[in-house]
Amino acid sequence: MLPAVMQDLSDEQRAQVRAIMQERRQGEQGPPADAKLRRELEAELLADVPNEQKIDDLKQQILAAQAEGLSRHIDVQKRIAQVLTAEQRAKARAALAEAPQRRGRSGGMR
Repeated sequence: MLPAVMQDLSDEQRAQVRAIMQERRQGEQGPPADAKLRRELEAELLADVPNEQKIDDLKQQILAAQAEGLSRHIDVQKRIAQVLTAEQRAKARAALAEAPQRRGRSGGMR
C-alpha cells in the first residue's frame, strides 16, 4: 500500500491492516519458494554439461512459485483495500497514477 494512504488511516483501520499483514507473515515460512529453485537453476546452468530437461523443469517450478506468490500478494492487497473508505481508495489510485514508474529487474547479472 502507498505510504500516503497509510498516513490517513484511522486507528481501527491501522489495526485491521496490521492484522492482515501479521497473518500474511505467519503464513510465510522461511525464504520465498522460488529462491531455492533459482539457486538450483543457477547451479544447473553452471554445470559442465547442463541438463536441458532439468533447466526446463526448474523454470516451470519457478514460474509456478512466482504465480503463487503473486496470488497471495493480490489477496492481501484486496483485503487491505476493503479496509479503506471509498475516498481513501480514490486517493490511493491518484497517488499511484502520479508515482514515478519503477524500473523492473533487468534479468542480467549484477
